Amino acid sequence: MSTPDSKEQLDAFIDTVRNHLSNGQLDQLMVIIHDEKNIQQLKDTSWDVIPIITQYLNEKESTSHELLKCCKGCLEEIARKGNPEETLLEFLAEAEDLNNDVKFIAVLQPLSIVLLRLPKKRGQSMEWCFKTVQEHFKALPEQNLCYNEENVKVANKTKFIQRVRDLYLGAIPFYRCLVDEVCHHLKELDNDVMIQRKALISFLLQLLGKPYMFLDDTAMESVELASKEIVGCLCDLVIDPMIFMDFTEEEDDLFLMSGVCGSHISGLDSYLRTNKVPVQSLAVLYYLILSKRIHLDCVPCVYHPSFIFHHALHLACYLLKSSENVIIVKGLRLTEAVLMRLQDTLLAARMLDLPIHYDFTKFLVNIMVYCPVKSTRILAINLFKTYLFKFDLKGQYLLLFNLHKSVDHSCSNLRGFLMTQIKEIIHRTLNENITSIYFTGKCLCDLMALYCNVPQEPDTYLLEISDEVMSALNLIRFLILRDKDDKTGIWTYLRTLEDGFFKKLSESLKYSREYYNRLEMEAKDSKEKFSVTVRNEELSLKSEDERLHAQNLFDLIEDILERVKECLAESRLMNTEAP
Repeated sequence: MSTPDSKEQLDAFIDTVRNHLSNGQLDQLMVIIHDEKNIQQLKDTSWDVIPIITQYLNEKESTSHELLKCCKGCLEEIARKGNPEETLLEFLAEAEDLNNDVKFIAVLQPLSIVLLRLPKKRGQSMEWCFKTVQEHFKALPEQNLCYNEENVKVANKTKFIQRVRDLYLGAIPFYRCLVDEVCHHLKELDNDVMIQRKALISFLLQLLGKPYMFLDDTAMESVELASKEIVGCLCDLVIDPMIFMDFTEEEDDLFLMSGVCGSHISGLDSYLRTNKVPVQSLAVLYYLILSKRIHLDCVPCVYHPSFIFHHALHLACYLLKSSENVIIVKGLRLTEAVLMRLQDTLLAARMLDLPIHYDFTKFLVNIMVYCPVKSTRILAINLFKTYLFKFDLKGQYLLLFNLHKSVDHSCSNLRGFLMTQIKEIIHRTLNENITSIYFTGKCLCDLMALYCNVPQEPDTYLLEISDEVMSALNLIRFLILRDKDDKTGIWTYLRTLEDGFFKKLSESLKYSREYYNRLEMEAKDSKEKFSVTVRNEELSLKSEDERLHAQNLFDLIEDILERVKECLAESRLMNTEAP
């Protein structure tokens, strides 16, 4: 218990610190803080002195480099000389100010010093510190995280990116010194060291969650150094960064670890579940390693590309199902990277039995059709083409056959795109003289029957499925002109197309024209705008341009249909005249 005299001395010491700071006497302050004679006073007054110093750590005062340097130096000296258990709590209390990034970054280094001074069992203390860091990152305002990639600027975007960059660069040295300490003692197999190791892995992964995964390409470049450090720390801790690929989801979007990884770092699976590490963080980790190629040299060469592909595909789906474009793009880039790693490896059709392929194609199709960002839709379309051609011919056939069933006629553009892929596959097989039962004979006829079809819908529905119809006609025309020797067996099916698809399409064109002409006449008589009902939804045709567009579209379809019929007639005539 302090005597009155000692209390007066402590109060005088506190006042001296306060006065030196307020008067800008920074050199004098550094002298008394570093004076060995004041060690006991520094220990006894740290609870009062630390807040006095940290009140100068704010955005306004941070413009003074000398003041900032002095305050940081004083806090680090207190961390070295003060009672570690007490100063830990004091620094944690200061770091909990979620609105003051300058103070938060400044106290991280003293916190790391204190942690290293604690007795050997410091695992719980490290978790307290990591959770404080995590809360600061999670407290960043949601509305500033997500950016539109179509050059739509948001208010204060540049300032916010700078803030995120400073936070990450401030946090990394704090983690790095602890990682180095733990790695130095790994060979000892000490239980407390293993606990610290798991805590570091867990919270480093969480750094790749919010706000990191919400950053667009421009912002990602600004935190590239931090990205390399985070991945580097994880690689140092686990040796083999691929061990996380064995995680699978739980119902609450956490992930578990299989026995493969459990034998390497005992108890890591349950530890990560307890700390609720989101699986998206893992997906971002592999996005950085496999797509951005950060510390890619740490990946052992023993893993087969197919293993990496399927595990990464599972993780990518967590990004692809997001509603945020910047997260979706990361999922697409990750998938693109692991597809490229397959090189000339063809995936067997039986792989499609894995549930992950159903989920992936579902998410990818949704992006291709409904994503509002054009560049992302194009990226998804190109990715689908790469994905499709990584399968053998049976796999390609099954994908195209089943995808048609999973999308309705409202996705006419997508169905039209799929037909262009059928055309590309047949073109390749014919050029390379490949005989495949899946793109010849009955299988091809079944596929054509699926795609070359006019649904039994209202006549005006033709307007909505125009892309699909024109792609089907172009596919038929290609087969007639390219496969004159009937290697695909399509000629035996052409009569069926004539009696079915061609006839129904001609009738639909006729009735659609009549219907639109009638509506246009009614509109002129009433001098009002008119509408067309399609699948119980009213489509308003408000302008002359829109009405002309509909008629021109019908003209185009009719022209293509007639051209296909002419090609068919000419080819039959040539075959008849041939000796």
